[in-house]
Formats: sequence, structure tokens, C-alpha cells
Amino acid sequence: MTLCNTKNDINHWENVDLKPIQEPGLRYWFTSDFDTDAILRNKSPYTVGDGSIINTTRQLVHPSNIFGSCMSFNGNGYVKLPNAVLYDQLRFTLSSWFKTTSSNLNMRLYYEGSSISNVPIIMLSLNDSIPGEVKFGIRNNNGIIESVSSTNVTSLDGKWHNIAGLSDLSGRKLYYDGILKVSNTIYPTLATTNTSTIGAEKRVGDYSGHITGLIGETIVSTSNYTDAEMYYNYTHSPFYYLQQEEL
Repeated sequence: MTLCNTKNDINHWENVDLKPIQEPGLRYWFTSDFDTDAILRNKSPYTVGDGSIINTTRQLVHPSNIFGSCMSFNGNGYVKLPNAVLYDQLRFTLSSWFKTTSSNLNMRLYYEGSSISNVPIIMLSLNDSIPGEVKFGIRNNNGIIESVSSTNVTSLDGKWHNIAGLSDLSGRKLYYDGILKVSNTIYPTLATTNTSTIGAEKRVGDYSGHITGLIGETIVSTSNYTDAEMYYNYTHSPFYYLQQEEL
């Protein structure tokens, strides 16, 4: 794949394999391309099907159109995926690219929840308690919070960034721009979910936690990646190259 340099608009990134690790646990990979403003279509072989895009528009990642499109959220939109991916899972990895300057609280990049109760939940979140905070959130079937968060990041500067969360049998880990930021050693228990969304949360029939900004690439896997694999996925996304040109 040949990409363009976002500063000079010349062919610069050549022969770069821009795709995440592809292994049996990779359940969902939303790349930067989708077909219409009504249907989200995952073009990788790892798919949970199409999703419904609500009050959300397509925006070119770069005027050259070489990088495809991302999703633009104005504070009341979301993407409803056909079904939850991580229900009854103890081992999994989430990752999402975003760009925003919004200080609105509790903005959800990725969310799995229950349509009949307030528990349980699995999410990647921005501004969870205070502006700038990033969080990998889990509330298990017993209503116990097993989350990790960090304020030691730059997240509201209007540039592309990546947040990723990992669950394994040792606990939870939160990665930011490919680097492990914080972890815990709480032994995980199940979070049985039946809804999944990008850009908002859904539970008890209502939507909230809407994001204002852009979401580019989202990866959901039922495998737990190593630190090296997390960094590989970070550096092998087209949004990584866009980020480097923004720095």
C-alpha cells in the first residue's frame, strides 16, 4: 500500500502493511472505510456483520482520500453493532483511535452493555470523571468495578490518539498511544453483555455518553495481546502515520 505524506502530499509511506495482527480471536476490525452513511460494513474477514449508523456522518481522514473515511460524531450520534462481541469473555483486547477537543464528560469510544439493567458494562472511555481522563472500564456480573484509568496523557489536543484496554487472567491493562500506562491485579470475573455501540453507551433502552469528535479504527479481539503486539497494532494503523505528521 502506498500512502501520501500528509504535510507534503507526496508518495512517502511506501509498501507499509497497515493492518492489525490477524489471529483467530480477532472478532471485529472497523477500518477507516465504510460504504454509506447508513451502514457500517466491516471489510475484513473477521466480522460481526453490519451496523446501523445513527446521526453520524462520514468524514475524509485526509483530503487526498488515500486514507479513506472516519466517523464524525456531533454529540448525539452512535453506531449500533448487530450484537455484543465480548459477552462471557475473560480474555479480550479493545483498541480505538480518536480525535477530539471536547471536554464533555463520559464520552464512550466503544461500549458493551445490557439492554435490561445497569450492569454489566465493558467500555473505552474519554473524560470519564474529569476532562482528559482515559479509561478502560469493566463492571462485572456482580456489579464490581474492575477498571483502570489514567490522567497522565494528552487526549484533548485535537490530534489522533489511540486508547486500548486488555483483560486477561491477571487483571486489566490500559495502553495509550501504544504504551502501557496503568494496570491492576484484580482477578477478572465475567461481564455478560448483549448490546454494543461505537460513540455512545446503551443500557436500559437509552443512549448516553455520546462522543463529540472523530473515531477512526476500532479493533475488538477475544485474545489478549502482549505489550509488543499492542505496540505493533498501534504502529501498523494508518492513523499512526497521520498522528506522526501532526506531532
